[in-house]
Amino acid sequence: MKVTVQKPKGQAIMDSETVPVQSRADSVFSEAHLRLYPNKQYALLYKNGRYVTQRWEYDYKTERVTLVGSTPAEEHRLRKTEAGPDWIQFEWTGNKKNAFGLSETAVSLLCSENAKYEHEDTDLLHPDRNRWFYNRGLGIAPADDLPEKWVKTFHDEADAQKAVRMLAEALKKSGDYPVGKTFTEEYREVMKKMKLYLEK
Repeated sequence: MKVTVQKPKGQAIMDSETVPVQSRADSVFSEAHLRLYPNKQYALLYKNGRYVTQRWEYDYKTERVTLVGSTPAEEHRLRKTEAGPDWIQFEWTGNKKNAFGLSETAVSLLCSENAKYEHEDTDLLHPDRNRWFYNRGLGIAPADDLPEKWVKTFHDEADAQKAVRMLAEALKKSGDYPVGKTFTEEYREVMKKMKLYLEK
């Protein structure tokens, strides 16, 4: 299991570093990446492509991080048990739903530094970079209201507008929107069809 955690500044176990969490047992975090942000938001990306963002809380007395979920079954707690110069060990506890209701499970997690999902000064897991619109579909900005970052990647604004019109046409010609297990799988299928259209 790999989970990344970005810790807030100012506490003994916390700085601005990003650390992954590696589990010694299976858990709901299996092959997931988690990051905590100073504004009390967290981002959790599962192996299957599911992306969750919620708030987190920290108890300084118990050194426990709580990941608040939409339901009690989605709430997870990380309690610091040991720390070294470049690692932290947590005990993870979470609620597991079974036939008799909720039961608590515990897993030992070992953390060390990692910068996965970061590129230069860009954090790809940050909630601000993962705002979803279009109700599980794809949308393209109108040609007369393009983001500045898009325009800067082209020779001039006319080229940027031409490119977005080509993308819009490719999206229109890609046919019915596919249904997949995850958003990512659906996006990949649409983009493959768009690519084939653009290469003609």
